[in-house]
Amino acid sequence: MGLKRGLTINRSKFMKMITAGLLLFSAGAGFQGNQVSAKASEAVYLLDDIRQMEGSYALDGNGILWELNVKTYTAAAVMDHVKDFSGNGSLIKADGSVWTKNGPAYHQEEGLPASKDVEGNYVIDTLGDVWSVTEKKKMPALKNIVKLDDGEYDAALDKDGNVWVWGNDPHAWKTDNPNETFGPALFFKNIRHLQGGIAIDHDWKVINIWREIYIGYASPGNVIGTNIDLSPFSKRIKDVFVHSVSDVTSHSYVLMTDGTVWTWGEDETGGLKPIKGLSGVIAITGTGTGGTALYNNGYVSSWLGSPKITDKDKQAKEYSVTPQRITASIGVRVNGEIKVLPSQPQMINNRVYIPVRGLFESLGGTVGYANDIVKISYNNHQTELKVWSTEAQIDGKKVMLDAPAQIVNGRTMVPVRFVGQSLGADVKWDAANRFVELTFAEPKA
Repeated sequence: MGLKRGLTINRSKFMKMITAGLLLFSAGAGFQGNQVSAKASEAVYLLDDIRQMEGSYALDGNGILWELNVKTYTAAAVMDHVKDFSGNGSLIKADGSVWTKNGPAYHQEEGLPASKDVEGNYVIDTLGDVWSVTEKKKMPALKNIVKLDDGEYDAALDKDGNVWVWGNDPHAWKTDNPNETFGPALFFKNIRHLQGGIAIDHDWKVINIWREIYIGYASPGNVIGTNIDLSPFSKRIKDVFVHSVSDVTSHSYVLMTDGTVWTWGEDETGGLKPIKGLSGVIAITGTGTGGTALYNNGYVSSWLGSPKITDKDKQAKEYSVTPQRITASIGVRVNGEIKVLPSQPQMINNRVYIPVRGLFESLGGTVGYANDIVKISYNNHQTELKVWSTEAQIDGKKVMLDAPAQIVNGRTMVPVRFVGQSLGADVKWDAANRFVELTFAEPKA
């Protein structure tokens, strides 16, 4: 039986407000002219009702996928109707369609069957077959697959506990073809867990797939060189997460059934040690910059860096992290679809502001900025605003605003309701879920 990515208890679908204090955003560069950065004031909402995490992404109970920013401890909504996703942002929607990420934008991959699981560049279809996303073809020899992994090599775990591996031949330097590939080939048997370039067998021995294959310890069906033994903890382990097999001791975690999180010592054979600062955890993940924990109340917290080592008496060493709760940014839907913007909307003085370039340029409009004047053109409508002023023009007619355009973190932010309505959009604020809903008419020819 494999280890599962964490599922939470069934909770409210809404994000909970925890304080009505101020969030302060510092001044930034990027525009010429007289500028003073605005202080964005908004109530802080925790990211809530998370059901699954991997890498820098988390999926909530409404099927919305959130991208986590561990450095700012914030999350931005990137897609809805999501069923499964990968740590690189690739995802499968509820209808089985496969979507991949190109910069901030997503696009659907045509030519693939309805799928149920994705990892890296591969998906599992509803029959348990594996398909290459880029090549749009079925992988040979792989049947009844239940789990994929995109560590140093690509790998797949079938329902019988066999692990199949494929990729570039690490010993191709011995031949005249440095691009020679191998597999998929059956390498490991009796495996209960596959993730992050490691396989854990039924005796709770950890197999470093990259080391076994690259150094030459392993051949199909033959494994030696295993050096991490989790069997002393086998009755307590709920999940194992490894970010990189090239450095197992960094950002690698073992989640126990009691909600505590442990990590390896300074070397792979140093045994497991508990991490102070983490309790009540039901799922764990990480990236190359830090880790993220999901708690039994549905909230999420993250920390930067590897667990810190503290010498107590030069004999024992403690590992600790200082997690911070992840807050949810305001989301934007345009004509019913989540729109990913280069920077997030802000609530300023009880009004939602959006980064003007990010939204309208992504819709095919144009945005000009000079001498604190913002000009927006979209769908045969023209709007002109002056930063810090309540005067504006709509299609050449002067109007007064109840809130001026502002500069926040070096980006021009405009009141979303005024700009949306002035350019022919219906604007609604979904306060419960913290989404701005913009509905535009079809662009005029």
